[in-house]
Amino acid sequence: MPATVQRKHEVPIQKPNAVMLSMQELQWHKLTAVANNLSNASTPGFKSQIIRTEESVLKNKENKSVSFVKSGGIVRDLTDGPIKSTGNPLDVALTGRGYFMVATPSGTRYTRNGQFIISENSMLTTASGQAVLNQSGSEIAMPHDLKQISIAEDGTLSNQGVSFGKLGVVTFADENALASEGSTLYKTSQDPTPALQFRITQGAVEDSNISPIQESIRLMEILRLFENAQKVIDQYEDLQKKTLNASSRNA
Repeated sequence: MPATVQRKHEVPIQKPNAVMLSMQELQWHKLTAVANNLSNASTPGFKSQIIRTEESVLKNKENKSVSFVKSGGIVRDLTDGPIKSTGNPLDVALTGRGYFMVATPSGTRYTRNGQFIISENSMLTTASGQAVLNQSGSEIAMPHDLKQISIAEDGTLSNQGVSFGKLGVVTFADENALASEGSTLYKTSQDPTPALQFRITQGAVEDSNISPIQESIRLMEILRLFENAQKVIDQYEDLQKKTLNASSRNA
């Protein structure tokens, strides 16, 4: 956080510039979210993050209410990203509600990134090596005689027309309660339920739903609001100095 930004609990709340400082702090949170969005614009399955704005009402020394703004946490835009064809038969794109399950050293995690590979020990994994799980939560062993893999819209895996497994696709009561763990993985204490409203497209990936143009517009708006708040703070401090100087001359 820039040195010029102070947290509102460090400033006597009867001062008008304390409200502007809370505005700057909110814009800083929004700026961080926009920067994260832009850095993941090409990450498959990534969802845009938006900072929710909330009002915080406190009492000043005269017991009068003073309204501040604050971050209400991150909300993810859950709309589908565009589907991009890759031609890789192990790439799969999710449309609709749902997440793939993968095994990590920290437990089961969830992802929309369907860039899968076959590991050296013939297991289906993510590009970074996490085992992809089936609908029962078990790892998926690939046939040793694999010649032509087919992945159906419901996630059924087949080799030359013979099915040998099914991708696990789950959803949650509150998808926005999923916590990001890196750019493509999510964790949650919620119990997953089998997803019903989804479709899988083989040989494609779901791009992020980030619009770089829209994020750039948001970035300019954030900077404008931050600068306007700073101008108000500067004007208030100048007024205080003039008032103090006038009082000392009249003393």
